Amino acid sequence: MLLFADVMLPDRRGPEVAAALASSRPETKVLYASGYTEDDVVTGGVVAASVRLLHKPFTMTELASAVRQALDAAHPTTSEAPATAPPQ
Repeated sequence: MLLFADVMLPDRRGPEVAAALASSRPETKVLYASGYTEDDVVTGGVVAASVRLLHKPFTMTELASAVRQALDAAHPTTSEAPATAPPQ
């Protein structure tokens, strides 16, 4: 199973969705998308450096490749995020 979610959602963050799903489906692999830079979301504490992150805008080829890599990974990527404020 693969969860593909934006890092910043209107009601909560993608990592919060992933953490909730992990309690019932721990084998779920996670791929995030974000319009923020990696520095904003990783250094800003929104997601851990170990997560798979697809930067917007992306092509269908880039999406397909990222999905394939995520599904082929041996283990789910950590979905937990540090508890800090989102980037401004």
